[in-house]
Amino acid sequence: MNTIKKIVIYGDSISTAEYGNGGYEAYLREGFGAEVMNYSVCASGLSLGTPDNTLSILERDECLHGDADVVILWHGTNEWYWGSEI
Repeated sequence: MNTIKKIVIYGDSISTAEYGNGGYEAYLREGFGAEVMNYSVCASGLSLGTPDNTLSILERDECLHGDADVVILWHGTNEWYWGSEI
């Protein structure tokens, strides 16, 4: 019995559904049969010093899901790219 019903993803381009035939979002949706909420933004960073950053997304109530069974936060090197400290 699958107990994972909702997965929430925050991240940069590696976490969007725009790459690899839906990226790992498609794999999670199909593998778990779960609802997937994806707030990832290409070229974004985690910290405030980057455009479309995850911290700003997390400050918006509509982007928070207390009922999520799994939360994935996955970023690459965009802080370095934008010249911002984490």
